[in-house]
Amino acid sequence: MIENFFYFFVNALIPRTPKLAEKYGAVQYYGAVDQYTDQFLVMLLNHYYIPMAEMTARVMQRYGNATGNRNDHFLSDLSEGELIDALQYLERNMDELVQAKTPFQNDRWLIPEILYNLNRYTMFGYYSEWFGYGTTRAEPPGRRILEFYPLSWEQTGYPGPSLGYRALRAYEI
Repeated sequence: MIENFFYFFVNALIPRTPKLAEKYGAVQYYGAVDQYTDQFLVMLLNHYYIPMAEMTARVMQRYGNATGNRNDHFLSDLSEGELIDALQYLERNMDELVQAKTPFQNDRWLIPEILYNLNRYTMFGYYSEWFGYGTTRAEPPGRRILEFYPLSWEQTGYPGPSLGYRALRAYEI
């Protein structure tokens, strides 16, 4: 269940873009699911002081219907536009979520933090070196090896890691 939620979530935020690929080249086709950004979210959420990925997915699934008729849809059943609407609904009605009997009821700060950061975490996972770690991406940070150049770096023209980039450090007076 949690894998499905995060898969649909990252796909709604950064979908594949075939029209961009037609115009700018094949590398522009790929979206967040192609770079395993859903796995990045699960890993990141499970490294809070308590594992949060499953609880986040359950709460989002339960309370995610943007119409307010909460228990009649799952977020993974919604279209990309409906999913974005559902997330906006959740953000607007956070007090209700905090007061409800959820795993978050004793941590008022946790729901806003996770909801506000899901978008950021998706962008971090997509535009970081996460995908380039390849088979080592699930390893602890000290054991990860950059196996190849991530697609998002190619999409944005990022030149990759360097021991230092030249910078203007002073002005002549």
